Amino acid sequence: MVPRVLMVTALGLSLLIAALDATLVATIVPTLSEEFQSVKDVGWYGSVYLLVTGATQPTFGKLYATFSSKAVFLVSLILLLGGSLACALARTSTSFIVGRAIAGLGSAGCISGALIITAAVVPLHQRPMFTGILGSLEGVAIVIGPIIGGAIASHIGWRWCFWINLPIGGALLLVLLIFFRPPQKPVERASLRERIKQIDFVGGTGLVGSITCLLLALEWGSTLYTWNDARLIGLLVVFGVSFVSVAAHQHWLKERATFPTRLLANRSFASCLWYGFTLSSAQMVVLYYLPIWFQAIQGVSSRESGVRLLPMVIALIGSGVLGGIGASLVGYIPPFMILGTIFASTGAGMLYTFQPNMETARWIGYQVLFGLGTGAGVQSSIVGTQVALDPADVPYGVSAIILVNTVGGSIFISVAQNLFVTRIEKLTELIPSVDRETLLNRFGFLRDSLTPEQLQIALREYNHGIQNVFLLAVVLACLTAFGWVFIKWIPLKPPKPAPEPPAEGQTGEERKTTTTEVISQAAA
Repeated sequence: MVPRVLMVTALGLSLLIAALDATLVATIVPTLSEEFQSVKDVGWYGSVYLLVTGATQPTFGKLYATFSSKAVFLVSLILLLGGSLACALARTSTSFIVGRAIAGLGSAGCISGALIITAAVVPLHQRPMFTGILGSLEGVAIVIGPIIGGAIASHIGWRWCFWINLPIGGALLLVLLIFFRPPQKPVERASLRERIKQIDFVGGTGLVGSITCLLLALEWGSTLYTWNDARLIGLLVVFGVSFVSVAAHQHWLKERATFPTRLLANRSFASCLWYGFTLSSAQMVVLYYLPIWFQAIQGVSSRESGVRLLPMVIALIGSGVLGGIGASLVGYIPPFMILGTIFASTGAGMLYTFQPNMETARWIGYQVLFGLGTGAGVQSSIVGTQVALDPADVPYGVSAIILVNTVGGSIFISVAQNLFVTRIEKLTELIPSVDRETLLNRFGFLRDSLTPEQLQIALREYNHGIQNVFLLAVVLACLTAFGWVFIKWIPLKPPKPAPEPPAEGQTGEERKTTTTEVISQAAA
């Protein structure tokens, strides 16, 4: 038991490093821009990491299903550390972006690998608890990542944000090398040549390219370009054509495919994917726009808006862990998916009622309600994909749920951005002296430069714009119900052994009486 706990702890810390790498860059972007004298590249410092992490998930699912989990995870961790080293040594913006891409590739393998390996070494009835703990680490990274990044950059230099990963990652590599002894999969009995033949290089490359086109279009839409820009239209067309082509190719290859399409015929698995897609999308929309509400409506700094987000993040972390423990005790996943829908949809509905002068207790309480639902629900969908599949298919399932969660968040943040921008653009008609870019990006301008009458108009429109975004979160949270309505209630706990047959010459009634007598004697 101790080696298992130690190993899962090492996996969790690896996942935490990967998640921190995604969030700590946010606060050091101004420093990086000044260091490299390349303002045009600042958007890539964070997005390239997330782009590579999301786009390569199906490929890592195939690798974990085909090769040794230990080998794939260790290579992923080495890539993550290698990317951190490249960032720490970077002297140009281009070399820094390349380092971030390498680290993102390693992050993809570490995130999916932590869940896949946990599924391999932890009994099914304990898996929700361990998965909840691992999943909560992402919430921890959301809270402490920007704080750690800012503190390190201010006191000892931004390069130490990446140097610090190396000794920690090295220690984790050592622990996993010593203690991780994964059970051998049947496919590992084949020769290396035969296993390499099982890799679908064409489909894997096509999936990465297709998903990259979609994520790039979503990243650039409404930020760098308008949606009728030829570049965005081209990316979306390439995505559509390539995705349909790759999907047909995957179906034709069957078991050799990067993602076996037969898994989508599994009702419970498909239901968990839908549930994770919709609930993760609602979660990301709120996590992205709630800080904007704090900054624009309440007039606080970006740092203070992060602090005011803590009630939701703490609730998200706590419910992820407690929901996992509860599922392990109850023995079923669907009850916690149902609770996730109830709490998340109710909480999102309460967020929709936000007003500029609302009491502190309300905006704290509504966050907690929403966080409780999304924390328990998202983790339940991740475990649900594992429960629904055979052990050999779990790597595909884990990579698929991570992919749909990532893509869903990207899609609906873009949808939310359009809802928000459409409302804010009306302000240019009501306050002609202020341009669109200022209204969208300079929240401090509202209180610094507008007259009291103009400020009230601006606050009203900003609030309505963010209310529209929260209404989108309500719809998404309600749509999660289609996930648990169709899922099968598969028990997590192993079946109890059948009672022993009565001894020869003894009836079942006599046996029961004998047992009762023994218990009575023991009690006496």
